[in-house]
Amino acid sequence: MIINAWSDVFKKKYGSTFPENYLCLDTEYTGGSSEKDLVLEIGHAMVSDRKIIDGFSLVLNWYIHPEVSSPWLDYKLNNLRNFMGKDWQLTPDFLKSRGRDPIESLRFYYKLFCTWGDSGGMFVGQNGLTADERMISGAFQRFLGKSWKFPENQYLDTGAIFKATEIAKRQDLSHLHDIVLPHRSESPKEYSRRICSLRLSGLSWKLDKIIETYPVSSAMEKAARHTAGYDAELLHHVMESYRSEITEKVGQDDPQAEYRKAQAKWERDSKKAASVSAEVEDETQGRRTTPEPKQFPEPKRENKRSQRRL
Repeated sequence: MIINAWSDVFKKKYGSTFPENYLCLDTEYTGGSSEKDLVLEIGHAMVSDRKIIDGFSLVLNWYIHPEVSSPWLDYKLNNLRNFMGKDWQLTPDFLKSRGRDPIESLRFYYKLFCTWGDSGGMFVGQNGLTADERMISGAFQRFLGKSWKFPENQYLDTGAIFKATEIAKRQDLSHLHDIVLPHRSESPKEYSRRICSLRLSGLSWKLDKIIETYPVSSAMEKAARHTAGYDAELLHHVMESYRSEITEKVGQDDPQAEYRKAQAKWERDSKKAASVSAEVEDETQGRRTTPEPKQFPEPKRENKRSQRRL
């Protein structure tokens, strides 16, 4: 679990310990344009002491909004149904019968997110910066005239954590092992954005893939998949599955422990590389030798953990 390798400096930015109180959120929308497309559903799961204490979703009935073209919305929703399959619930009839006033719904979530953020609460999303934050903030600005973003030190991404962990496990991606660690100056939000933006073929980190690796309770109805409320609840289960793998305490009591661990790994890797490398000709001695591993560099005093390796 990549979280075990995060430095204490980075962890302090979100409170030092993996959050026990957080707000999971998810959205469904007509398309990827924050200026032209519409948010169809917003869902949340509010977690306190690792348990969900509140959660639901609101479907937004844009058919009643005077600025939205009904034929355009019909076209968008029918295309989504064809693409997502028969279990996709957000059809024209569903919005008309079950949807709420879109402006009132946006006002509700704007107030909820601002209140949660002002209280210092952590937000949790799945690829939430590319999708949820961009679409929600676009809707708030477009229809409410209000700006909103995830706070820098109050956002963690389940997809970024999973993706970084999978990269760290793979020997064929060892050249990326340093990259998936947080930079000293990065906020949790910046780290999440950077990891999510890494492009690697053959590495899936979608929510479906994550719950294959970290199975959730069978009590959750599969028929509700791809609804914002259900997926927000899924993120809670994923977060608690991640927590179960957080075991490492290195660096909290001994600031040199992480450096020594990285040094030992570096020396092992160097010796292994030397043992499999071709023998080189020692021209001055007239014999064949193998290169000696280089000396592991000493850390700088002001940045003792900068040499950490997975």
